[in-house]
Amino acid sequence: MTPSTDPVDATKVSFPLQLVLTIGGLLVAAMVGYFGGQSQWKSEMAALRSDVRDGFTMILGDRKAEQIKSDVVRRDLDEAQKDIKLLKIQRQDDHDELILLGRREGHP
Repeated sequence: MTPSTDPVDATKVSFPLQLVLTIGGLLVAAMVGYFGGQSQWKSEMAALRSDVRDGFTMILGDRKAEQIKSDVVRRDLDEAQKDIKLLKIQRQDDHDELILLGRREGHP
């Protein structure tokens, strides 16, 4: 038996209804699966972006808090150095005053 080489009239070709419904159902299922997967992927990416944003915000907050602590320590150190200078000046003034007082009382 040799295959026919006659042209086939497409209007006369028929497929069983069950085959057409099966192919249509498979196509619909594939499309739903594809777009559903895309939706799931987009949702997961949105969640990941949100997590990254939260992490970044936490890092920036921690960095800001450390900067504030550093500024406070630096300011306290500056104040302590000023206090030391002031104490040295006061000590020198007290020393000079004692010398003057001693000279007034006749001590060399």
